[in-house]
Amino acid sequence: LQRVAKGTVEQVVNVMLGGARDRDDVTVNEADVGIQVLETSARHALRVPFLAAAFPNARFVLMLRHAGPSVSSLAEAWRSGRFIPYPALPDWTGELNWSYPLIEGWRDYADRAPHEIAAIQWQRITESLLDDLSGLASDRWRSTSYEALTRDPQAEAERLSNWLGLIW
Repeated sequence: LQRVAKGTVEQVVNVMLGGARDRDDVTVNEADVGIQVLETSARHALRVPFLAAAFPNARFVLMLRHAGPSVSSLAEAWRSGRFIPYPALPDWTGELNWSYPLIEGWRDYADRAPHEIAAIQWQRITESLLDDLSGLASDRWRSTSYEALTRDPQAEAERLSNWLGLIW
């Protein structure tokens, strides 16, 4: 991704800002100076190289969680039917609609149980994130864990906010 098409970047910015709201729940104007967007969608987990190229000043925060609770949560989401990015996914013959991001080889998992697919997704997405982030300059990303955030939310939020240049 040496160069990202300007039109593609403009489309992504429009989508990301389309629903953006400030801390007072006011719609953000694209012309606002110094705007910072916090995007937390799982769908962007496999797009780090694109996002890093499209937004050269972007910084990334990776929040990891132990595999067990993550896979359990993903499997529950599969069964709930609330996180379906592709409701009519061609060539998908699984019993449930595909949930969360597509991973390489997704067609091969149609006969698997939700918890098996969730485990494969968690592993692949986590490995991809770690590989992609390790390819960025070290000052462009930080990591935290779900456990650190729940153990001492104030300290962890302050640490990350300071790194991002935000007031907590």
